[in-house]
Amino acid sequence: MTGKCGTCRFWEPNLKSRSINGECHIRAPQVVADADREEPQTAWPRTLHIDWCGEHEPKPTDIDNPTDTTEGGAA
Repeated sequence: MTGKCGTCRFWEPNLKSRSINGECHIRAPQVVADADREEPQTAWPRTLHIDWCGEHEPKPTDIDNPTDTTEGGAA
């Protein structure tokens, strides 16, 4: 079974919804037609944290990407 959107590195949670839904950023935003607007808009695909796809990549952990806090970066 593949991972869920909520654990994917490309998924950005909607902080207003307490991370239940969010946007998939694995690809560029899609063009969305809106009958109330003259020009098309772009938007990231919206998904729930429990949705899944075949391109899931786990979010990196702090151990995988340590932050160098020393002045001037790593030696």
